[in-house]
Amino acid sequence: MLVWIIAFLSIAMSFFVKFMNRKDKQKEPNLGFWVKDNYPELIVSLLSMVILLIIAGKIQFNPDVILEKIPIVTYLPVDLIVAAIVGYLNNTLWYAGIKQVKNKFKV
Repeated sequence: MLVWIIAFLSIAMSFFVKFMNRKDKQKEPNLGFWVKDNYPELIVSLLSMVILLIIAGKIQFNPDVILEKIPIVTYLPVDLIVAAIVGYLNNTLWYAGIKQVKNKFKV
């Protein structure tokens, strides 16, 4: 469960970074407008993150074989680190791709 929370928080962090880097910083934040403007990116990002986390949950790792020369690394919560990376990068990639397609077909 903690993996899913970390992944969702990473998606939220990704959108917050995009908000901080917005072009028009004079306008007040408006959650309703943001949802209306970004719902395709949010939906695709959430669905693909769920798919990737389900797949990642089925992968079996053997840290003794991979990291046997670095014993301290075996104590890292690799599943949580992967969840954070998957959530953030997944959202960033889908957001950029969908925005590019939306701008290409904008009339």
